[in-house]
Amino acid sequence: MMDSQSYYRTDDPDGCNIAVTDDYLLVNCTGITVLNRPFTTWRPQGRRDFYLMYLYRGSLTFHLHKKEVPCDAGHFILYKPGYATGYSKSDDKEMVYYWVHFSGCMASSILDSCRLDSQTPFLAGVDPVAMGLFQDLFNQFLRRDDYFRPTSASLLLQILLHLRKAADKQMSSQVDQDRLVRSLAFIHKHYSQPLTVRQLADIEHLSVSRYSALFRACMAQSPQGYIIDLRLRMAAELLQRTDLSIKQVAYTVGYADQLYFSRLFRSRKGLSPSQFQLMHQTDDVQGSRQVAGLPVTVCLPG
Repeated sequence: MMDSQSYYRTDDPDGCNIAVTDDYLLVNCTGITVLNRPFTTWRPQGRRDFYLMYLYRGSLTFHLHKKEVPCDAGHFILYKPGYATGYSKSDDKEMVYYWVHFSGCMASSILDSCRLDSQTPFLAGVDPVAMGLFQDLFNQFLRRDDYFRPTSASLLLQILLHLRKAADKQMSSQVDQDRLVRSLAFIHKHYSQPLTVRQLADIEHLSVSRYSALFRACMAQSPQGYIIDLRLRMAAELLQRTDLSIKQVAYTVGYADQLYFSRLFRSRKGLSPSQFQLMHQTDDVQGSRQVAGLPVTVCLPG
């Protein structure tokens, strides 16, 4: 379990809440907050410097523009000077966020060039590179060598750029997934029928090669692999929750050849359909099979 850490540029923590105009970018303080209890933070007047929060674990609710915006791990948010700062946690689960306060005459221009709006949550994902950069920043506060100020400013700039680029990547991935919505819905409606990649690509108005590449990038598998997994997942549910025979289950999910279905099922699930049925079929289904005079299970060795 982590512990909370705080690092300040001056000995007086309150003295770090300042607006600096004689340096282009200056890190006032930084740290990591770890809490496993409910809390609420509300500063209606905000601070005099900029405030970046990056949620690493758990969840927080941000109070933005008179709205409550719940955010999970991987989100970050930036508060500009003078903006009301409010967030809360309502459960006892562990919550961890990295934070940094900074100022400088070029801070606003840097944030504008990174397209970082104030009081707008961004999703960057739980990124080990970002966490490593924060740790490097902490180490600079421990060393405090002759290059402390420019080095800490450089690390802050790297953090801002990395988080913004990660958010762009997350957004791009979501857009790509949106491109697959129609074909994914078609697969889920017609998974028991013969489906071709050409047919799915036509639904999205893409070439076969582009559709296949996009599908693999978003779903981490090929379209045919996705269809097979869906069919076998539905087959597993039927084996567990109905008294259909193996042959009937195979046909229902799109396989006329029971032997091929059984080999495929075993290769993906590690058990034959009959073994899976023996281990997972619910008691009420087994009871109905006994009442109907059917064998409770059909389990062949091997």
